[in-house]
Amino acid sequence: MTKFNSSYSTTPLEVLGLPTYLSLDVNKDVVEPGEALTLSGLLTNNPASVVGIGNATVHFARYVNTGTWQGWVRFGSTVTNNAGLFSSNWSFTQGGDYEVRAEYTTGTGELILSGSVVFTVGSTLNTTITAALQDASIYLGEDFVVVGRVVDSNGDGVPGVPVNINVADKIPFFTDLTDASGYYECRVNSTAAGITAPGSYLIRASFPGATI
Repeated sequence: MTKFNSSYSTTPLEVLGLPTYLSLDVNKDVVEPGEALTLSGLLTNNPASVVGIGNATVHFARYVNTGTWQGWVRFGSTVTNNAGLFSSNWSFTQGGDYEVRAEYTTGTGELILSGSVVFTVGSTLNTTITAALQDASIYLGEDFVVVGRVVDSNGDGVPGVPVNINVADKIPFFTDLTDASGYYECRVNSTAAGITAPGSYLIRASFPGATI
């Protein structure tokens, strides 16, 4: 018979606090300049639960690339509620693609980052429309043809948008669409346009605005 004496050994165990998680969502993929969108999320030590870290400041930052410098720039903040949830409305006036993340600094100075969300703010541009008649004079009852172009403030043609043609102060409107370069050509019957007697008439071309 063999007797074995007892023995023991120790090894260190480090117990860490639960990691901090920060989520971020956006409610719209595309907005117009000045239109509100909502950034929302959850700050928590337990992602399996909706119980989070309350009364904490969460910052928002946008990724900026100027060509000579790139990095994250904070533009605002919000405070979580008692459940660690946050929701904040923002609007942006400058058109372009935005990449935004949420940031939280723990009591020990650790920076916690959310995943980034991406959305687009559309651009608003002024337009100019030109108009000319192919023939400046016609006989009563004949057609007249209006040609011109719609361009934006950069001088680029605006494609596939409606142009309305009418005799000034008369209700009938005739519509044509611009081509890929912003040009249009609209043929209108003078009688249908309200011209019932010889004389001088002012032909009006208008672009009502559009989102493309």
